[in-house]
This record gives sequence, structure tokens and C-alpha cells, in this order.
Amino acid sequence: MTLKFLGDVPENKLENVKNKLIKLKFNSFEVELGDLGVFDKEQIRIVWVELRGLGLFELQNKIDRELKEFFPAETRFMGHITIARPKYVKDSRIFINKLKTIKFEKISFVVDKIKLYKSDLTPHGPVYSCLLELDI
Repeated sequence: MTLKFLGDVPENKLENVKNKLIKLKFNSFEVELGDLGVFDKEQIRIVWVELRGLGLFELQNKIDRELKEFFPAETRFMGHITIARPKYVKDSRIFINKLKTIKFEKISFVVDKIKLYKSDLTPHGPVYSCLLELDI
């Protein structure tokens, strides 16, 4: 699940980010899957499933406060899990209407750790590397 997208982070700044995140204190909390959606309806590149839960916003705010000297605060945070990265969508309206028909039964899970990931985009898809893992 994405709590904060950092973008390109220079190596010298990365250690500072890690040190700030290590200071985070948070309690485990439950989140529930919501609706499916996309970020850009005209040029669909990411399909996500929404996450719902108050603890999610509290943790995201704590992350924003810890990283405020390096990154601006999120203004439109929406907890989500990226589930697909389509390369091409012929008709975005049809695609989005189909997404709206997919519903989940009540599915929830407990968040009890956070991870800092690096993503390298390749022609074959993104490659993720965990740079930091924090348990409660």
C-alpha cells in the first residue's frame, strides 16, 4: 500500500529519509479494501484498489510530519494498493466502467509494519527493492 510517493531521491538524502522513518511510532490498525480506480482517466497507467481505515490517515500524517523538511505534505492522500500498470487502454471509458462493476466482499487486514521501497521501472515492468522495514 502506498502511504507516500517520494519520487526520485538522491542517495545522500535517502539515509536522512531512513533515519526519520526509524523514529516513527505507531500502533497496528486494520484497513479494508474499497473500490477500484485509476489516477488519470484520460491516460490510464495505474489501476489501484482503495484502502479505508482511520489508522491509515494517522500513519500517513506521521510520515508527512517526519519527512516535512525533505518533501511537501500530501494534499490529496488516498490510501491505495497499485494492482496493475496497463501499457495501453483502447477505450478508457469502457475500461473504467468495467472496473466499477468489480466489487469485493468485505476484505480487511492488519497493518503492523511499514516498508520503504525503491522501484526501478524496466521494459518488463517495475522491479521493487525493500530498503527499510519497520515493525511496531
